[in-house]
Amino acid sequence: MLKNTKAISAVLSTLIFLTVILGAAILLYSLVNENIENVIDSHYGKPLKLLIGNIAFNKTCITIHILNTGERDATIDKIYLNKEQRTFNTIDNNPKIEANNNKDIYIYGHYNCGCTFEIKVIFESGYSLWTMEKYH
Repeated sequence: MLKNTKAISAVLSTLIFLTVILGAAILLYSLVNENIENVIDSHYGKPLKLLIGNIAFNKTCITIHILNTGERDATIDKIYLNKEQRTFNTIDNNPKIEANNNKDIYIYGHYNCGCTFEIKVIFESGYSLWTMEKYH
């Protein structure tokens, strides 16, 4: 049998191999994790903070006062009234509610006193607000 004194043992080579693989895995994880966080931050930015402040009824209009207390703009995509999509209006005909601002949304129609209405506001980001209100 030939003995090579310059060769490293199987145990030592396995330890070196595992150390290199572990280091590469840690490096890859940190790069991917940081990249995912950057993509999420650039796409979504700061969180939305929206709420319904007040709802007013009359026989021909429901007015929804929406507050945006967050640091980014929110744009209304759809409004549902009793699970039926409805058209809506704003004073400036713009569905965007700017950051740290508020806006009144108008849903025109014929409404009866004593009825309860399910209202759902969906924003372009996918965020939604939901409430049940009774017209007194």
